[in-house]
Amino acid sequence: PQFIMNFETNESFVAYFEGEAIDTALVVSEIMYADDAATDAGDWFEIHNRLSVPLDLTGFNVKDADLPQGYDLPLHTIIPAYGYMVFAEDPQAFQQQYPALPVPQTIPFGLSSGGEPIIVSDYDGQVIFQTTYTSTAPWPEQSNGTGRTLELTDFDNPIQPWAWVSGCVDGSPDAPFDPNCGLVHVPTYEAPTSTLMYPNPTSRCIAFQFETGEPHVEIGRAHV
Repeated sequence: PQFIMNFETNESFVAYFEGEAIDTALVVSEIMYADDAATDAGDWFEIHNRLSVPLDLTGFNVKDADLPQGYDLPLHTIIPAYGYMVFAEDPQAFQQQYPALPVPQTIPFGLSSGGEPIIVSDYDGQVIFQTTYTSTAPWPEQSNGTGRTLELTDFDNPIQPWAWVSGCVDGSPDAPFDPNCGLVHVPTYEAPTSTLMYPNPTSRCIAFQFETGEPHVEIGRAHV
């Protein structure tokens, strides 16, 4: 809803908003801290906007343990509604591995292969996201040097190891996590043990009956 007011004198008004704030409206949804050496795209992480409106991240700050002052995002850094944005230590290496994806944001720090905190703060310095990953249990260990990312599957509990899984090879940057890793499931069916066609001979229509050990069923007729 919207309204227009023309102020000719000093006026005051109070706005009331309905609904509840989302504590994890902006999350780090994927982390690549130790890529496969054969296809190394460098260290990168992805953030996800869970809101139905774009977010202006101008002045937001991202940091890890090696850069305690963090890095302020530049002017007009906009993440779309329900969108994703990648932050990469080596954008050139990232683009060589993912040429079809948008150019990532550049960050002046890498990610430790042993684990460390990742913190995102807004322009007022308020922490809006943080987690501390590790490469050992209870965190998923399969993401260390295998080309698999850490994928956040429970957006409301990002500090918990069980909220993360070892994702697909090469990850899913700038896109939602696909648990099937791009594979298409093709259902299989048991071949019939026998096929009956009747009446035989026929002049008008013929019925097909398949038997697989279960009570047989007539599944169709064809006119001839």
